[in-house]
Amino acid sequence: MEEVKTKKVKRLRLNVARTLLFFLFIYLIVSFVLYLYKEPVKHYEITGLDYLNDAYVLRTAGLTEYPPFVSILPSDIEKKLKNDEFITDAKVSYGWNFQINIEVKENTPMFIAKSINKVVLLDGTLIDNDGSILGLPVLLNDTTEEARNELALNLKKVDKGILYMISEIEYTPTYGNTGIVIDDKRFLLSMDNKVLIYITANKASRLNDYLNIIASIDETAGGTLSLDSLVEGVYPYKPGTTTTTTKSTKKTTTKSTTTAKGTTTTKKTSSTTTKKTSSTKKTSSTKKTSTTKKTTTKKKN
Repeated sequence: MEEVKTKKVKRLRLNVARTLLFFLFIYLIVSFVLYLYKEPVKHYEITGLDYLNDAYVLRTAGLTEYPPFVSILPSDIEKKLKNDEFITDAKVSYGWNFQINIEVKENTPMFIAKSINKVVLLDGTLIDNDGSILGLPVLLNDTTEEARNELALNLKKVDKGILYMISEIEYTPTYGNTGIVIDDKRFLLSMDNKVLIYITANKASRLNDYLNIIASIDETAGGTLSLDSLVEGVYPYKPGTTTTTTKSTKKTTTKSTTTAKGTTTTKKTSSTTTKKTSSTKKTSSTKKTSTTKKTTTKKKN
């Protein structure tokens, strides 16, 4: 009789340690995801601002509060910022320790076009002048759109402190003897210290030399500086003129003499002195001062 062979079936034993380790790993992953989802943004790092401020950028991006970190989509924030008239470009990215990085490129207001009552932005965009933007120079007259846009673009290259010194701008193209326009992008700038500056739009960056130039001249009486010259570094300057006024003072004196008859007589004399004063746009008034001395007559017995 043949013996029947039986196979022993091995029972799989549950590895408790490995099972616990697996569930612990899953738990940690889920906990970390929930932590990221609930953890709010801790800081907004905003760069590239000069005219705008952080509050304006966050308000435009809809980030007035600190939402959960993972709920912020950089592409959505960038789209909102680019739709603003004062922003030409924006980049948003995630940072370490729940930080959101926002890099902004501004569309800065450059000057006010008085003839159309518009504010001219860096890229040439025109927005309504509602009086809320202060401290900008004023373009007094009409100009071509091309010249206006080129001036706005190139004024951005000028130091902000010098831009604040510009009070008015006038479009003054250069014409030849036959009436043909030689330079259709020439402007006259009126500075706050009464100096006038001729500048060509594409050479507006020469204004950065302005403070060094006036340091070597007497600009107190005003003058005209030509920064539109063809030669770099050679800028003709014509000093302003002063007016001379005369100040007169009339003085009256009294002289007493005694005659042989014992009476005293009085003789008045007057003298006038003239003083010349050199000043700019100042006038002086003539002040008359007169003094009179009383005399008495005595008789001898």
